[in-house]
Parts: sequence; C-alpha cells; structure tokens
Amino acid sequence: MAEAGNPVALSATVRAEPIQVAQAFGQTLMSGGNYLEDTQVVPVGPTTFRITRKYLPQWAIIAGIIGLFLCFIGIFAVFFRDTEVLTIDIQPDPEGSRISVSGVAKGSVVTTIQSVMARFEGYAPTTLGMQHDASGASTLPPPPPPAPTAPSDESDADQPPSNA
Repeated sequence: MAEAGNPVALSATVRAEPIQVAQAFGQTLMSGGNYLEDTQVVPVGPTTFRITRKYLPQWAIIAGIIGLFLCFIGIFAVFFRDTEVLTIDIQPDPEGSRISVSGVAKGSVVTTIQSVMARFEGYAPTTLGMQHDASGASTLPPPPPPAPTAPSDESDADQPPSNA
C-alpha cells in the first residue's frame, strides 16, 4: 500500500550558477531510479521542477473492501487517487543560487533532493517547516529558546501593604 508523503519546506544556498544547479537536478531527477518510483518529474522552466506522485490512499482500499461486502458500489473507492506535488525552484542569489523546495513528498525523494544539493560548494541548508529524520518521518523543528525576561525595578517596599 502506498503511504502519504510528508510536508516539505526546505531552502538552501549553494555557490553555483542557477543553470548549473538546474542541470544537476535535471540529470538526477529525470534519470529516474528506485527512489523516484511512481513519480513524474516535469521541468516547468529552465530552473524549476515539479515532482508529482499519484497513489491509492489506504482509506480508499479499506473503504473499497468494506463497500464491496455491503454493496458492489463501494468498489469504486479503489479508483480514487490522491496527488502529491513537490516544487523545486532555483533562483539567483548574491552567493550563487537559492534552492527552494516546497510541497509534499516521500522521504526517499527528499533524501535524493538533499543529496543533489549537498554536491555543491557552500551548501547551507535551512529547514523552513517540517523536518525529516532518518526513517523519513516528519517532526517539528525544535522550539526557539525562551526570551530573557528583564528584572523588575520595583521592590516589595514600594508596594502598599495588603489587607489580608
């Protein structure tokens, strides 16, 4: 059964021209391979790629099986397909190129994209949203540290006595 992908929001800066980065992505993504099975990679522009995956969600399989026993019309649930789209956009940056990745994808696709980005000098990743651990599961980034509180200038002597 196909599993749903995870939300992805990555950004990185590399020291290479956008067209060089796009060529590296094109060679890797368009060649296919097991890490991109069931996906369609379409170059949208000279420096933009869209990766699309259509799959049968688990709920549709379960609904189809249950619906088959209740009435034969339930089998139509297995014809439902969910679509996930991931966009890779490469733009000029003062340091070289800024790579932005956003959308939904399987962990193996994200790993492949990160490996292409890591080929370039100056690779400095920034996660904008969900993070992925080694298993591909998404986790939230760690919370920022608490803001320091300013010490109070008022002392208890300045307070009027309370009537308790």
